[in-house]
Amino acid sequence: GAATAAVNLAAALTELEQVAAALRRYRDGMVRLSSVGRPAEVAQAGANYARLLHRIGDAEGARQAADRALQRAREGDAPTVLTAAMAVCGEVNAAAGFAQEGAAFLEEALGRMEGEGVSDAAERCRVMLADARLQQGRTQEARVLLAGVKARGGKVAMGLDCLAAQVLAAADGETELPAAVEVLTGALPQTDLLLSGEHYFPLCAAAFGYERQKRMKEAAACAERALGLLARMRRATPALHRPGDYRHENRLSQLRGLANRGASAMRTDSADPDVRALWLERIIRITARLNSVLELDGQLELIMDAAIDVTGAERGFLLLSDADGALAVRCARNIDAERLNGGEPHYSRTVAERSVAVGEIIVTTDAREDARYSEAGSIAALHLRYIVAVPLAVKGRTIGTIYLDSRSGGHFDETRLSLLRVLADQAAIAIHNSSLMADVRRQAGTIAELNGRLEAELQTTRKALGRACSELRDINGELAIRHSYFGLIGQSKAMKDLFGLLERIVATDMPVVILGESGTGKELVARALHVGGPRKKGAFVAENCAAIPAPLLESILFGHVRGAFTGAVASRNGLFAEADGGTLFLDEIGELPLDMQTRLLRVLQEGEVRPVGGNRAVKVDVRVLAASNRNLREMVKRGTFREDLFYRLHVMEVALPALRERQEDIPVLVRHFIAKHQPKRKITVTGDAMALMMSFSWPGNVRQLENEVMRATVLCEDVLDVEHLSEGLKDPVGSSIEELADLRLEPHVDRLKKRLIRLALRRSGNNRSRAAELLGVSRFGLSKMIERLEQE
Repeated sequence: GAATAAVNLAAALTELEQVAAALRRYRDGMVRLSSVGRPAEVAQAGANYARLLHRIGDAEGARQAADRALQRAREGDAPTVLTAAMAVCGEVNAAAGFAQEGAAFLEEALGRMEGEGVSDAAERCRVMLADARLQQGRTQEARVLLAGVKARGGKVAMGLDCLAAQVLAAADGETELPAAVEVLTGALPQTDLLLSGEHYFPLCAAAFGYERQKRMKEAAACAERALGLLARMRRATPALHRPGDYRHENRLSQLRGLANRGASAMRTDSADPDVRALWLERIIRITARLNSVLELDGQLELIMDAAIDVTGAERGFLLLSDADGALAVRCARNIDAERLNGGEPHYSRTVAERSVAVGEIIVTTDAREDARYSEAGSIAALHLRYIVAVPLAVKGRTIGTIYLDSRSGGHFDETRLSLLRVLADQAAIAIHNSSLMADVRRQAGTIAELNGRLEAELQTTRKALGRACSELRDINGELAIRHSYFGLIGQSKAMKDLFGLLERIVATDMPVVILGESGTGKELVARALHVGGPRKKGAFVAENCAAIPAPLLESILFGHVRGAFTGAVASRNGLFAEADGGTLFLDEIGELPLDMQTRLLRVLQEGEVRPVGGNRAVKVDVRVLAASNRNLREMVKRGTFREDLFYRLHVMEVALPALRERQEDIPVLVRHFIAKHQPKRKITVTGDAMALMMSFSWPGNVRQLENEVMRATVLCEDVLDVEHLSEGLKDPVGSSIEELADLRLEPHVDRLKKRLIRLALRRSGNNRSRAAELLGVSRFGLSKMIERLEQE
């Protein structure tokens, strides 16, 4: 996927004329494709890479890349790719001057294409083969190939017309030459495209064709375009791939000769209307190129080269005003288009600054005799004679000047000065637009940087949120599995141990004795054992033995028949019969009288009950769970509870911790009770209120906590604070002495210390020194106290 993306990106970058980036992406894509064993795809990408090198003029590089692509294509199993690679090999070899090799590849590729029916590619292949035949001097064969393409209506971009014209231009008969050149120049685009190295050949052919017709001005124009295109490709292409002289060693020098002869004629005959028209056309082309070049440095080079070309000045400087209004040289050239480097170039600052100050063109044809500049030291030191400075003005503001000078000669007549003014006006607009674009790019860069930072922060936040959500899911899942168990809630070690014990015994059918203080949730444990056990489809029947009057106990537990006693107007099933197949939970079983304990033992042993007044026993299948807040072992020792019944019931013991022994569960329980009793409200508990509840001893355990939360949520709005809690909770001890079940002094003192330390830390902003002052102890003593209490 990454390899395919790189190759596709390279194709897009090619269309955007970003040559260096396109080449890098092609190489990246080929390396990735090769690493995953895709020779056919490597060959396809390599062929496109070779074609791009050919387009930018790297003939030798294109040949090597095409050869590699063909080799990889032979390794793959893709006939179409192999054909395309052969065609590219033929094209680039023929373009580099290796006509025989190119023709051989093209002929083989054409034969394969005709067999595969690839018509468009076959037509292009025929055109390229005609070019190779033309290089071999086999003009007639080239004519036949091109005629066949034309007869079939083939359209291969501009290649057909250009090559056909080159064939005609190479013919012996001079009568065909004008028509060939007209076809050739008519097929060329009006603007010179950067990645159109193939346009260089038709431009050369047109220039030499015009030269043979003695039409030197047209020849110079075509030669200049060819040289300009070559120079642009050189600048825009990485040094390793910069174009050479494509095919013939002497072509570049011939083109330069044509361009120089034409330019000389244009300078000499500037008053000629035709020459003036050619110059105007050239200015229009330069303006079009200015508008197509977005980078300021590239625009300045174009402006400077054009100004020197128009005037024939020996040197030129393009100066722009900085933020303080001072002029600074941004581009400097001599007549050979070479850069003037080596420190700050010497020029007449007086002339340049005056041009900017008055906003008018400054011209002198004999600076040494001009009274305006007689005191200018630079003019005398440089032996300057001809000087012109044209201001660059846009929207009523002068932003710089084009400065040109010469010691021996120049062409500063009215015709050239008017062209220079036009050039300066267009240049000022282009520079201004480029400055605006630079500002936009800077702002866009700043925005992109800010967006990048925001995106990075957002990604960090998203990751943190994702981790938090994951942790929350884990916590929720753990709470669902380990911090709650069929309605029992807690995350303390005592509760986790309880959940583990219940998990081991829930699937059994054995009797269980549940011990714990009142309000600790003994019935919840019984329900959990029923719901999670094998009898969950049966009934769960619960009864508090302490709440039933002794005379009614036997009837409630075992049932009675009609007439068994006064008021028994109808038979009634007892709790054992109702719980048949399910679970019977007997709370506060230690309150059963001894005679009832005897009858209960018989039912547990025999598995049958006899209703009061009945003469027939009824079989029952009941799992009995018993609970007590009293110490049954002590009762057995005192003789108030039958020992045999104790051991019948006490197969497994589950001891519930008091709430004061698991204070870390209080926040979880508080949130649970708020959600239970106020599901439609969002209530926040303050830290002080939570601390107060955590420091309270809760003699009534979880039941008392639930009642307290239910009461407080009724009294508060959206925030539950200390003021909404009962006065009993605000007693430092946490409850009246009479309510305390555990009278040991040390646990109560430790709880009071914890509460006072939390309060002092909150008031001091967690500053231990200040908290120690509030508590009246040393900081060291406070630290030791906190360490000890945390361990407990």
